[in-house]
Amino acid sequence: MSTAKQSKAPVEPAPAKPDPSTFVPMTFTAKSDDPTLAEAAEALGVKVADCDPDFGVVVVDPSKRLFSVMSRSCNTKNPDGTPFNGPWSDPRIHAY
Repeated sequence: MSTAKQSKAPVEPAPAKPDPSTFVPMTFTAKSDDPTLAEAAEALGVKVADCDPDFGVVVVDPSKRLFSVMSRSCNTKNPDGTPFNGPWSDPRIHAY
């Protein structure tokens, strides 16, 4: 009777699918100085419902009209319609 040999190589787990309820920070360049959540969603190519209304639209760099919102990553699309998978804008905050 022969026994099967077990591989000693580690098995890599399959990558997890993004949780559709998970919000990730996304930045966008606005056309106005005070964009709405609807304008942010349009700029990112997502539905308003995919943006976190509690987070809202946050100024990142007013001189460049750069803003941030929290969006559901799995619903974000590239301009060509393919899914966008990052990089996400979630910088560490630390003292200088």
